[in-house]
Amino acid sequence: MPINVPFNDGGGGGRGGGGGGRRGGGGGGGGGKRGRRSESALVRRRRRLLYELQQIELQLQQLRQQQQQQQQQQQQQQQQQQQQQQQQQQQQQPQQPQQQQQQQQQQWHSQLTLRER
Repeated sequence: MPINVPFNDGGGGGRGGGGGGRRGGGGGGGGGKRGRRSESALVRRRRRLLYELQQIELQLQQLRQQQQQQQQQQQQQQQQQQQQQQQQQQQQQPQQPQQQQQQQQQQWHSQLTLRER
């Protein structure tokens, strides 16, 4: 079944069938068949459109799920980065007093040597 069927094809057939029925038995029969055929074409078209709609809705759902997953991953990455930054800050903080102690020891040592001299 081709996808680009003009929508008014079936409608025209149906109308012709009605006219044939009024004019005479033979014409009516033919018209009736034509009408039924066009009706089934409309039904097929409707079914196909419904199916396409369902497919589109499915794709939409999948896209939304993917978006949610990506957002969750981004949040997790941000949390990990924050944790890493906190860890780095914690590591840097204890190093600072050690450096100060070393400087004080060096000063004290240099003063000692000066006094000894």
